[in-house]
Amino acid sequence: MQEIKLVLQEKTFFLIKTMMVTTYAMPVVSEDSTGQDLPLLPPNHLSLSNLNFQTQKKHHQNLTEKLLSLIKQCKSKNLLKQIHTQMPINSIPKPNFLLSKIVDLKDLAYASLVFNQLTKPNIYAFNFMLRGLATTWKKYDFCVELYYKLKSLGLKANNFTYPFLFIA
Repeated sequence: MQEIKLVLQEKTFFLIKTMMVTTYAMPVVSEDSTGQDLPLLPPNHLSLSNLNFQTQKKHHQNLTEKLLSLIKQCKSKNLLKQIHTQMPINSIPKPNFLLSKIVDLKDLAYASLVFNQLTKPNIYAFNFMLRGLATTWKKYDFCVELYYKLKSLGLKANNFTYPFLFIA
């Protein structure tokens, strides 16, 4: 059994445990304040074939909400990287939410890595990278290059895009 604690502001919000049963990885979420385990998969079920689809979807949605909530409250690069690690493991494809927090934490290398891993970056992702390049990291030439990349992909700039270009 492997455990990963996610600690935020000296309080453990939840524990993600990975339990291996046959060949399936089954994450379980528990909240420390109540001590009650909230399984992502229903108890007493040892294979995915026995799962109720709606129950699985509901628990996956709860896990997604908790991880996104932790991202919003995150104040540490290391904690953010732990949360990011859990997202693909639990099939949570929301890296755009990470970009805004990474820019707030002023980590250019990590922001670039996450941005470059996006298969189809949207205008939201571009705007956060433009904001970081123009205001946080003062990389004006990269800001203009990124704008040209946005245009080459056929995306349309919006009212959040242009202020950062004017700064650059």
